[in-house]
Amino acid sequence: MISVPRFTIVKDRLLQSRGDLRLFALVLREGSPNVWDVVVSAPWADKNLNEALRYVSSVMMTTLDSNELLLVSRVIILEDGNPVLTALLNAAASSSSAELRDRDLGGIEARQAFILHSPLLHAA
Repeated sequence: MISVPRFTIVKDRLLQSRGDLRLFALVLREGSPNVWDVVVSAPWADKNLNEALRYVSSVMMTTLDSNELLLVSRVIILEDGNPVLTALLNAAASSSSAELRDRDLGGIEARQAFILHSPLLHAA
């Protein structure tokens, strides 16, 4: 099982070092062999997606241990306006919990997701 508190530390380090995040989430896709996508969206990431990917990955590598890293399938950087981002933000706003189950997230079937940061979380 993925350690949400450990990934919360990653999220907090990103907030401290780079500032605003639109979204930080962990998504377990349907059919995935229990490896998770780390999904990040931020204004600073929109400027250079490749650099943002490298930066988020480096923060993860210096924060998480090897067993935790093995649970990550990939890091996804979503630009503002991406339909998956919109679906995740809408799901966060309409949920009473930061955990989602069995959702279509903009065309991605998610078995489970944890929204660790969203300005809309619990806004509904």
